[in-house]
Amino acid sequence: MIAMVRIFRRPSIIPQLSLGLLLVGCVDSTTAEATDPDPPVIAAQANPAPTQVAQIQPQQQGPRGPGAACESDPSPTFTTPFTDMSMIQAILPPAVISGERFKNRSYISIAQDADGAFFEVPIYAPVDSTLVSITYFTQPAIDANDRQILMELYVLDFQVSCEVHYGFDHVDRLVGAVGAAAPPEPAPDTRDAAVYVNVPVKAGDLIGFTRGTPRARNWDWIVTNKAAANVFANPDRYRSQGDLQTLAAGACGYDYFPADIRSQFYALLHGLTDDADSCFAVPDEAGAIAGGWFDQRLEDRDLQNFDPGWAVAIGTAYDQIRINTVDASVRIDADAPTYLDPRGVTSEHCYYSARSRGFAYVRLVTPMELAMAMGNGQCPDQMPTRFTTYYR
Repeated sequence: MIAMVRIFRRPSIIPQLSLGLLLVGCVDSTTAEATDPDPPVIAAQANPAPTQVAQIQPQQQGPRGPGAACESDPSPTFTTPFTDMSMIQAILPPAVISGERFKNRSYISIAQDADGAFFEVPIYAPVDSTLVSITYFTQPAIDANDRQILMELYVLDFQVSCEVHYGFDHVDRLVGAVGAAAPPEPAPDTRDAAVYVNVPVKAGDLIGFTRGTPRARNWDWIVTNKAAANVFANPDRYRSQGDLQTLAAGACGYDYFPADIRSQFYALLHGLTDDADSCFAVPDEAGAIAGGWFDQRLEDRDLQNFDPGWAVAIGTAYDQIRINTVDASVRIDADAPTYLDPRGVTSEHCYYSARSRGFAYVRLVTPMELAMAMGNGQCPDQMPTRFTTYYR
């Protein structure tokens, strides 16, 4: 039997926002995020009050479509932390594995206070910039008590320069002129829900607050840079379709801060130190199994279809290997006998998950073609006769 170990994914629901934060308008219908194993719980030392922020002056709604008048600057300096770092537990750097795909974003895990309650964290503008898009929508979710709930969320997109955008996902409430520019009622989903605006903010301005997702208690920080030179195993695919372009333009926003602030963020970034060149990691490893795989060859894909056809994501999160398809996930802990960094698997390997009691047998047929079989029980001695082929 094929192992159908369900993976509940954090919904990737962001409107198309140029190359700022562009992702598909409404792509996931799953109701809870897959974030286990959670990073260790760390209680923050204090809950300091937010600093005084400048008054934001509201602007008229901009024309339909993202972006404002801009100046070229592919290397801006972010001068103010975008949140209170004493309230942050850990950060998973971009790009992150999420279900069967990778996403250009950081997952920011919220810490707990001395009583065990999760903070409501403030969100600040890290640099003088312009809010160009707000999406306010409802989304089904599952809370910490396994109850189905309906959440109201904001997604924000800010333009820094002609090349650089930053934004936030899973924002609970907005303040000031940013809040005044938001729609009065949430849309039922994100399809055509983006409101395009032109609201300037100053570095340090308070934008809003969040408690993160209801189960994992994390939220998203997203930075894109059109000047980024990210190279994937099949670059043409990432230049041609939908939400893949945001990975091609993915950037490590923490690198835009001065050295002292950058070091503070890097201390929270899982698996990185501040002597790293960058925190953004291209998921693909050429000539190995690591990275993203798709259900069709690029030449067979209808490029008018915004859905790029994600099928398999192979990568790591919190030192755990994850092999995810649309319907199943095999997760291998660092101490498992079959643990082997997928960036180093250049022929074939079988991974066994004690968690799901299932396996994923993976074979690199060519640098652009992968064969994989998933099933229940221990790893077989060789590739099963029934397998599925995927493509870069």
